[in-house]
Amino acid sequence: MDVYDRITQKLQERNITRKDLAKMINISYDTLNGLFKRKSKRMSIDILQLIAKKLDVSVHYLAFGEEKMEFTVKNDILLIIDSLSPDKQNELLKYAKYLKSN
Repeated sequence: MDVYDRITQKLQERNITRKDLAKMINISYDTLNGLFKRKSKRMSIDILQLIAKKLDVSVHYLAFGEEKMEFTVKNDILLIIDSLSPDKQNELLKYAKYLKSN
């Protein structure tokens, strides 16, 4: 079962269509449906977070199919970092070093 299967399962449990979900997360139906049809490996973390929030599940559950474990903050941070471009990752690293020094 992949992220799309888990989203579909949660949609069915809640009687929500993909069209409804697209409206709920403020993206076009064509965009959301395209992700599902291609089973895109690069779904934006922003979209995944919005879907998780609307379906009342964790991003970790949608991504990995299991409930959150210990150190969930670290897992969420790693998911976000993986979704960033190299330039954004460098910006984040600089900011993290700044936070650590204060």
